[in-house]
Amino acid sequence: MLSSRPAPALRTPSAVRRLAPLAALLAACASTSTPAIPPARSVEIADLDARLERLSEVLEAQRAAAHVPGMAIGIVKDDELIYARGFGVADLESGRAATPDTLFAIGSATKAFTSSVIGMLVDEGRMRWDDPITAYLPEFELDIDAPNGASGAAVTLRDLLCHRTGFTRMSVLWGAGTADTDTILRAATRAEAWAPFRQSFHYNNVMYLAAGEAAARAAGMPWGELVATRVFDPLGMRDSNTSVDAAPLAQGYLWDEERSAFLPLPMRSLASIAPAGAINSNVIDMARWIRMQLARGVFAGERLVSRARIEETWTGQVEAQPGTEYGLGWFVGDWNGERVVEHGGNIDGFAALVALLP
Repeated sequence: MLSSRPAPALRTPSAVRRLAPLAALLAACASTSTPAIPPARSVEIADLDARLERLSEVLEAQRAAAHVPGMAIGIVKDDELIYARGFGVADLESGRAATPDTLFAIGSATKAFTSSVIGMLVDEGRMRWDDPITAYLPEFELDIDAPNGASGAAVTLRDLLCHRTGFTRMSVLWGAGTADTDTILRAATRAEAWAPFRQSFHYNNVMYLAAGEAAARAAGMPWGELVATRVFDPLGMRDSNTSVDAAPLAQGYLWDEERSAFLPLPMRSLASIAPAGAINSNVIDMARWIRMQLARGVFAGERLVSRARIEETWTGQVEAQPGTEYGLGWFVGDWNGERVVEHGGNIDGFAALVALLP
């Protein structure tokens, strides 16, 4: 039986099988690039149309077997959305079909948006990855466990973005959705470290909240407005938003194994923890985000963020598990000798996965 009300997840392969509906699963094969940058290797795929049709059959069979009411999948190759399809329904009660335009909560796949807008501010000299978080949030002074009695160690934006502060989860601070951002950040400063500073990976949504709030202060606008202005608008992500109240989503469900029935899960407001997991989007919009990432910061001929900043977010900073590192908002691993950059997310009956093969 599924656990109810999952928090934005560390990873979601198992959640993809268990939670319903599934949000945008975006696998990307290759990209175009800007002049003076070596082009990405284009992967030629024989019988592509036939293979995509076979993929549809497999996905539909897996959707039914995994008790997923509805999902949407997109695939980008060579700066083009080559596959976008919905499966099942977005809402069991109405029977509304799930399509590539259906909005889903993407949960912790939001984190890469937060690290990317910080990268934009780094490009502009308004922030630096290794600045102390207290340069932007003076009140956010964490009581770290500095190894070997080291003095003068400071928690930086990089530390927050790669989950190596030594503080774990803190979900009790935001899970009920009743505490505001200031209350959550203030309470976090009274926590005791779980592990020594910079020694290990401990996933923590509150650290992303702090990083997002720091970016908001550096930019002089709320985090949601910053993401809309710097990412959604220039990419033409017209249907994406950062509030559960902004537009109707698909309905999230929990599969009850004992009753053999779907239980609707109400979607909570994530306003108080938004930089960690509040984005809602669809396959069409997310494909644009993928194209910009694969083009190392360029979309439709316009550079939004430097190649160096994109590559840094894709660079492992701490081991998350054997064979996988965490960068800045992305997990980085290997598949058949190829680099994989990915992040999942799940919240209140929704699961999402964004995966790149750059």
